[in-house]
Amino acid sequence: MSSWTAVPTGPQNDAGGSVVIKLGIRLDNARKQAGKLAEQRRADLGHLGMCR
Repeated sequence: MSSWTAVPTGPQNDAGGSVVIKLGIRLDNARKQAGKLAEQRRADLGHLGMCR
């Protein structure tokens, strides 16, 4: 697992005790920061369809 996927953004406990992770926010941030990433990291994210 990549380190960027292991970092939840805004975890919240629901009534059942589960942790809800706002994955969409995390993915959006990763896409926005793609220009600041190393070439290999951008290539890896591009392969997953996460950045252009």
